[in-house]
Amino acid sequence: MAVVINETEYQRMKAASAEKDATISYLRDQLKELQDAHDSTVNGILDLAPECWDGDAYAGSIAVDFVRSLIEGTTTQPGHRDDCTCFE
Repeated sequence: MAVVINETEYQRMKAASAEKDATISYLRDQLKELQDAHDSTVNGILDLAPECWDGDAYAGSIAVDFVRSLIEGTTTQPGHRDDCTCFE
């Protein structure tokens, strides 16, 4: 069974599809910008992190949590790990 649509309906569907494609493209660009900003922030935090965080697989997560606690004023930790050797 063939579906027949007129030219006007076809053009409307084509325009709607193009609009959806443009929206998806815009959202992908926004997501890329946010991911780049996130990565830059985490890398900046890790660049300033104590040496005792080097090589820690969870250092990024620890850094973000630590900075969040600093911003909220809820931290009492100096930022160094329990087994810190930074001062040796």
